Amino acid sequence: MIGILGGLSSQSTATYYKYLNELVLEKSGNAYSPEIMILSLDSERVVNWLASKSYPELKEYLLSRLPCLINSGVKCVAIPCNTVHMFAEELKANCPVPFLHIADSLVKKLAFKNLKNTGILGTEHTKVHQIYDDRMKEYGIKTSYLNELNQNELDSIIFNDLCAGNVSRSARVIEFAKELVVQGADSICLACTELSGLVKQSDVSVPVFDSTISHIEDIANFSVELKE
Repeated sequence: MIGILGGLSSQSTATYYKYLNELVLEKSGNAYSPEIMILSLDSERVVNWLASKSYPELKEYLLSRLPCLINSGVKCVAIPCNTVHMFAEELKANCPVPFLHIADSLVKKLAFKNLKNTGILGTEHTKVHQIYDDRMKEYGIKTSYLNELNQNELDSIIFNDLCAGNVSRSARVIEFAKELVVQGADSICLACTELSGLVKQSDVSVPVFDSTISHIEDIANFSVELKE
């Protein structure tokens, strides 16, 4: 059984559920549908803690909910949210089953393509807490980010619009991606599950990598191996 600590947001959690089932079906070659336990968190509380930078409260909330999944018998845990991976080490330390980090497979894909300077589109928290930076450095990959003004606008789009299913300002995300390319990025990483699919390969001149897709692929591979 796959454990998903979701709700951050409900939009991205629904994407995980749908695509994970489709991918497992494709990989298994039969009618196998994985057992999935989803614990949907209170997104309003999480967003408020992030806005006020009340990180200790947010960390304790996540840690307090983790046993709900563990005690249900899940064989792994995944969180469809890049931002809260700022607590990945603490969550992993309190998780007796594999904790599938959202950045791992994406970083390996970049390294396999021999890319050296990736533009990160995600929240300010993902940037400040260097959720991708250390992993990228292991492979000699530099990370580039938006300037403060555009980062603030991207955060507004993510938290105020996309988390509520409003895509009216999604074209700005493409413009931000193009800006990072102008700055020298040789690839773009959609390092926020709310941004999944908003920048397509045809939109920019460099490869685009989607943390949502790569994470779900990791979970699907785990599920199929578990079944075998």
